[in-house]
Amino acid sequence: MITELDFVARGLPLWSVMNDLLQMLNHYRAARSRIGVGRGDEADRTTVLAFGRLIGDDPPWHGVDPVTTRPAIDHPVTLALPMGFVQGTIRALTGAGVLVALDTRPGLGTRCVVRIDDADRRHSYLLPAVVSMVEDASLGEVALIFDGPCDVTDARLMRAWPESSSARRRHSRMPPAA
Repeated sequence: MITELDFVARGLPLWSVMNDLLQMLNHYRAARSRIGVGRGDEADRTTVLAFGRLIGDDPPWHGVDPVTTRPAIDHPVTLALPMGFVQGTIRALTGAGVLVALDTRPGLGTRCVVRIDDADRRHSYLLPAVVSMVEDASLGEVALIFDGPCDVTDARLMRAWPESSSARRRHSRMPPAA
């Protein structure tokens, strides 16, 4: 089994591997989105084919474990949910979705935005997603399917995001928006 140390042993600093992974995910999601709305071209199909093989194009809870995405395991994420902001950690990641360990259980079908900061915290990657599995996931894990293109922004612009007033309502009993 290849671990993070294997990447480092090959002369790749771990922060560089994580940054490259997020760049691939960004390009993959953008190409998939353009193809999905009928605006994709040959370059998009090639990107989906190439990066899909590297980062996986099936949801991670289907037993997919691409070697390329292993450095993302245990990387912190923030989810923007209708009930507020929730901190979690990545348990598995592919180009199709992410399995996140959370201390809350959003409802099935809840729309959210997954924020993943690169390793040196210079860029924030924002991925729209839908909760696709709660009951079947392990205790404390939520399965999210990406459903749009990734947006990349300067992490300095996102510093206030988790500290907003809705973050204090995190434990609200309010049901998720339909």
